Amino acid sequence: MRSGWWFLIALALSSTASAQLPVRKYLPIAMATEAVLGAVEKCEDMNQYVAAAIVDSSGQTLAILRHDRAKMQSLEQARQWAQQGALRVVTAPPPTVAPPRPPTTPDANIDEAKRKAQDDARRMLEDQRRRAELAQRRMMGLPIEVQDVLVAQIAVSGSFEPENDLVCAKAGIDRIRSQLR
Repeated sequence: MRSGWWFLIALALSSTASAQLPVRKYLPIAMATEAVLGAVEKCEDMNQYVAAAIVDSSGQTLAILRHDRAKMQSLEQARQWAQQGALRVVTAPPPTVAPPRPPTTPDANIDEAKRKAQDDARRMLEDQRRRAELAQRRMMGLPIEVQDVLVAQIAVSGSFEPENDLVCAKAGIDRIRSQLR
């Protein structure tokens, strides 16, 4: 009789323990392969020869692809960028640029040449800041999310402009978007 009670208690405990296990969303390998293929093909259409990589939310490589004409280091760079994005690790922060100092004399006393030089310097600093922010986004790739849960990260490396890497990564995500649920 006593052994029957222990069996029921063990059964009840095991059923409550299994009900508490979390469910993890993941990106299947076939979809990851399709996404990197879409990214590399999009860049090839733009005459850019790149490598693309997808890692899961823990940073493990799911799929990686390099165009025949892409540089060898593009492959490892794409994988590292995807990992950094998935793990939200930043290895190279954008350079901090100090804002331009306001002129010490009133604007009315500054001649036109100095004003133009200051405006040019301001524009140059703003352009550097914008490029640094874009490079930082490029270094982390783009997330692949299902119902606001990160399931993977895609990154592309090897194009001439950072904007093109992001455009190609987005094309890879768009290629599998209808299958994500």
